[in-house]
Amino acid sequence: MVSGTPIERVPRSALEGLARPAVPRPEAARRLALIQQLEQTQWWRPQSLRAWQLRQAMPLIRSALGDLAEAGGKFEDFRCEIEEA
Repeated sequence: MVSGTPIERVPRSALEGLARPAVPRPEAARRLALIQQLEQTQWWRPQSLRAWQLRQAMPLIRSALGDLAEAGGKFEDFRCEIEEA
């Protein structure tokens, strides 16, 4: 349980004189934005989440396949059934 009165638990604002709503410092704003995105995506349908994960992974996969080609590897040796999102 968090101790203290509700007024003590209000986040501190980066803007002097503005207590509520608290305006976060830039580094705190980035963290809050990430937390908000994670909170929203935790309720996505599994298919939607998988599609976004694959969309995020595709540049890495393409890069790896390009490196493989430059090294003389064969794409056929690395079969993968990924549909682009």
